[in-house]
Amino acid sequence: FGIGVSKTADDLRAVLTDALRKLVADQTYINILRTWALHIGKTEPPPAPATVPVVASVTQLQDGKLHIGIELAFPPMESLDELKKPAGADVDMALALGKALGVEVEFVNMPFDKLIGAVQSGQVDVVISAMTVTPERSAQIDFIPYMEMGSGILVTLGNPKRIRGPKDLCGRTVAVQEGTSQVEALAQIPCD
Repeated sequence: FGIGVSKTADDLRAVLTDALRKLVADQTYINILRTWALHIGKTEPPPAPATVPVVASVTQLQDGKLHIGIELAFPPMESLDELKKPAGADVDMALALGKALGVEVEFVNMPFDKLIGAVQSGQVDVVISAMTVTPERSAQIDFIPYMEMGSGILVTLGNPKRIRGPKDLCGRTVAVQEGTSQVEALAQIPCD
């Protein structure tokens, strides 16, 4: 997964990368992953940016807020809790980044397939929404990788259809979320 940033937001990308490195170094990152039972994810810090500007000089942060595009419908990464407040690993990561930068975090909940356009248009500063880094997405926005995870297949309790892997999905009705990398992965399954 990566934090999506506009291709023209070099200063924002640098301060976020530096903040993420600090969260990894002080164990905040791994503690967030453990909280959400995701501690098998990536924990190495990203490479250090060549230069890190002063946060106050970053255009997107001058209002004292980091506006984050997110689709709050993908637990445990991001969802709404029982009080209808944002919760999840990405939510905690965003809040920790905001704290490290000394800015308030404002979540902008929107459909997943609208997130890249929202970053490109400046509607949000970044995307933190379990977005898999792909070549197609990387052509549109830049990414700060922050976690490596895989996809899984959920089946009916007891697995009565004996689904063991992707090829076993051929000829079956499969539900995936529009705009996700799983749509492309399904299309690449070699069904006869």
